[in-house]
Amino acid sequence: MHPKFGILYAADVPPTAFAEYFQSTGVINRSLNEPWIVQFALASPLMLLDVTGEWGIKAKAGAAIASGKHEQSRKWSRVIYEAYPGIHGICYRSSLNPAWLAFALYERAKPALPPMPLLHAPLSDPRIEPLVVQAKTITGFDVI
Repeated sequence: MHPKFGILYAADVPPTAFAEYFQSTGVINRSLNEPWIVQFALASPLMLLDVTGEWGIKAKAGAAIASGKHEQSRKWSRVIYEAYPGIHGICYRSSLNPAWLAFALYERAKPALPPMPLLHAPLSDPRIEPLVVQAKTITGFDVI
């Protein structure tokens, strides 16, 4: 954790968020650490560095920027943060499925975030059950 900087990891669809969060165990655990899901609509557009295409090749990062060790990705992110002061974050491909998009939003993105989310609930909330079932079906992760 950094005292000056913040980051929000997000996804464009719930199954990606579930897969990214629970990837280390392959189990969607609704109670351990009391995970919550948050859905929001942006209040204004974001300027993101898209590393899903040629940018990674030109920067000599290739797919490793998203699929390599997390510590290496964090180093890349710190360099990108300094090199591109006008961006709000990074758009990258999930290391679990290259068809999925994920986002690392810097604290610079905060003005684009709405004051209230569309959904903010613990995974134990019965309203979330359809999202959990969808994530289980797509990822094959067990649910407990």
